[in-house]
Amino acid sequence: MSTSPADLAGVRPHIRTSIEAALDGDRLTRDQATALADVRGAEHPALWAAAATIRDRGHGPWVTYSPKVFIPLTNLCRDVCSYCTFAQDEDSPRAHTMSPQEVLAVA
Repeated sequence: MSTSPADLAGVRPHIRTSIEAALDGDRLTRDQATALADVRGAEHPALWAAAATIRDRGHGPWVTYSPKVFIPLTNLCRDVCSYCTFAQDEDSPRAHTMSPQEVLAVA
């Protein structure tokens, strides 16, 4: 998606100026950035289109992922979160810290 002048129709002048500056690759001033934070209602699609254009210029249309893996070495935790079903107190029979062999087996 690219942003055209038609996309900016109906956008207040100070918002338009800020969007155009961003599309031109200019570093925004504080006032321009503040103007973009004041986008309202029907102006949102113009801002979203400009943001998508800038994103695509920098990164293209690709979606990436990280192949990293999280291995929880222990389920011991000092915090008390009412919603957590993972963490255990050290006195719990379900408390566990993985041995090096267990870590290697998971990895």
